[in-house]
Amino acid sequence: MPAQALRDGVAQAVLHRAPHLVPPGKIHCAAAYAPGGIHRVAVGAGPTDLHVTWRSEPRKLVGPRMSMAQRLDYARARAEHGDHARAIEALQTGLLHSDPTDHLPALDVATANAAALLAELTLKGDGPSAALPWARWACRSLGRLRGATSPEARAALRILANTYRRTGKLAEAADCYRDLIRHHTSADGPRALPTLAAQATLALVLYQDGHCAPARQLLARAAAEHRVAHPGHRDGPRLRHELTRMRATCIDQRHGHPAGLDDPPHDSAAALTHGSSTP
Repeated sequence: MPAQALRDGVAQAVLHRAPHLVPPGKIHCAAAYAPGGIHRVAVGAGPTDLHVTWRSEPRKLVGPRMSMAQRLDYARARAEHGDHARAIEALQTGLLHSDPTDHLPALDVATANAAALLAELTLKGDGPSAALPWARWACRSLGRLRGATSPEARAALRILANTYRRTGKLAEAADCYRDLIRHHTSADGPRALPTLAAQATLALVLYQDGHCAPARQLLARAAAEHRVAHPGHRDGPRLRHELTRMRATCIDQRHGHPAGLDDPPHDSAAALTHGSSTP
């Protein structure tokens, strides 16, 4: 069957069954919006003999003719303006045929970055469970496409770690932050702000998971190194405040830790960053 005849038939089916999927003024390219409502088209003997399988949950598409790179730029711009819903719709359109549970990675960087951004925005919208498959897929894909220490892969790993934390998978989150610390150390240095931020967040995760002694030791080490390497930085008081809060909680709950538990430096802080778990 000629492609144009098939395209016209699909367009007519969409306009008849689901005209709401086609934006006003876009009727001339209705076929481009067909994937939002149509799952499969079986072709019979001629252009009018089409057997259409419709999606149980039709989805409005955003810019179906955009390239993935254009879509990613568009979604980032919408997100920066606070329009997260539109950004998510644009990313979902581009990733409509991608399966984040598949073991195969994304074939290109733009698609992998789109998955990472979709996970991040979904997480901000209180959807950690929905964000987790995309975060895993993006992290795995960017690690293979760019390398584990690349800025894109580290950003995806941070999103995955945060998603694990939001879903209550604290052991997995801690493993991700340990990996992130090593990658930041390799790329930026042991006292770089991203490295110390990852150490501080790992401490919070450990504390949240009930490991208060190593958490306090690691946070004390990070706060001390932060004060030396970045005096006057706005995050310094926040790190010290979190450490004070941890100490107070341990006292209130009568944990009975030895005096000077978190007086930096501590060799155990460095030990916490060893070992790896590939997401």
